[in-house]
Amino acid sequence: MDKWSSCGLKAQTDLASWESYKALSLSSIKGTINIPLEGILFVPDYKSIFTEEVISVELKDGKLVAEQKQTEITNDIWDGESLLDESVFESGYTDKHMLLLRNKFFKSCTFRTKLQKWIKDKNITLDDIKKRGFALATDVSQIVMVTTPNSLKYLKFAGGLSEKNIRKWIENVDNTFGVVKWDKGTKFFHGDMVQSSYQLLNTLGFDKAQAEELLKSSFDYITLVRNDMEFMRYHFTDAYVREKDGEEEPAKKVEDFLLSKMDFTEHYVDREVIKQFVHTIVPVTETCFHWYMNFDLIDVPNDMKKLVWEFTIDYKSARSYRKEKNGMLRPNQWQDLTVKVFI
Repeated sequence: MDKWSSCGLKAQTDLASWESYKALSLSSIKGTINIPLEGILFVPDYKSIFTEEVISVELKDGKLVAEQKQTEITNDIWDGESLLDESVFESGYTDKHMLLLRNKFFKSCTFRTKLQKWIKDKNITLDDIKKRGFALATDVSQIVMVTTPNSLKYLKFAGGLSEKNIRKWIENVDNTFGVVKWDKGTKFFHGDMVQSSYQLLNTLGFDKAQAEELLKSSFDYITLVRNDMEFMRYHFTDAYVREKDGEEEPAKKVEDFLLSKMDFTEHYVDREVIKQFVHTIVPVTETCFHWYMNFDLIDVPNDMKKLVWEFTIDYKSARSYRKEKNGMLRPNQWQDLTVKVFI
């Protein structure tokens, strides 16, 4: 397996990159797709260079210092992206528009295009194609994919983009590419909303006040989830439905577990929840304890959590628990305890 995944290359001094790229063909996939290797056009990457005002973090006198300044930025505009003709999607992916593909030392986010139609409309010839890059195609009608060295990690270890190195890679792979993921519709609020990310928010350049204004509705929503148990149930079961496949399945199982074991409206908490999710127990008096649960959606100090339930541990409950632990408890040894639950 190690030899197969090495794609004919030998381990390099940059072991971090070597091991991560070697693992590309060993990770899990959702499916496969066939792309004829003679139909791939390899073209050079293009770098866009411009000046922009940024928050630059630099090492000065042994310390990391952030300052706002004009900086020259080099951006690889096709970083890890490829164009894929719509005909390739017909084998099981007709309703998809993006496929994240992997092969030996290859990783690319491919987008559905009318590549062959564009070639015909523009009267592009095979000679025109080969002036811009390299392909094994003997006819321009064979071209179904356009990619760059940023997607073909093999070239990083083989010495760069050249016909010789492309041929070496092709000798060690076949037409089968693994499909890691594809484009999907949003699941949030019945498809009406999408989830943002810090990468997107960072591009806006907001100051603190502007960020707070943008996020106000989100914080209000979180507060409502924390303070209203019925709304929390709505959030997890209806409004914020998670995907049911792939890496998000474990999160869905956790949500289902909490909803089945936690019901403050019925004055019931499963003992497993007590064991796993009581974050802090504070003895207020000898017979009164505060339990602070830890399933908040954001970090909240204990003094800001809300009292949602109060119950009593009587002799019968305590005796039952002691019995489970192979212990004994007499009535004169016990004084009822009051527990207040905060979330």
